[in-house]
Amino acid sequence: MRTFLTVLSFLMLLGCSQQRVVTPSVSNPDTGPYSDMRPSGDPLFTAEEQRIVAAARAYLEKSRQKPLDARYRVERTGDGYEVFAMFVGGYENGRTLYYPGGHGTVVLSSDGSFVRYMPGE
Repeated sequence: MRTFLTVLSFLMLLGCSQQRVVTPSVSNPDTGPYSDMRPSGDPLFTAEEQRIVAAARAYLEKSRQKPLDARYRVERTGDGYEVFAMFVGGYENGRTLYYPGGHGTVVLSSDGSFVRYMPGE
């Protein structure tokens, strides 16, 4: 009985002690799976990449027939560029939200002319 009361007292004291509360910090938008995706006009794009992103965006907006909010990643290939575009579905607490299948790749020649489009699935 004495052991039971000792354990019970210990548990009561433990329950009354001040608990550390860890609040989630606001995550940095530059971390995560799409941290290398940037909006068009982002100063981290080189002048050449900005030209290529502008050409890809112009193609996407023309084919969709409406303005486009997207994030882009440019990759140089042997004969031009591949521009991977993630279409923005919305925003929540300052974070960009994407939706499944909301992406595509625009393939451009080295002069920025359109070659082909590969939609996301």
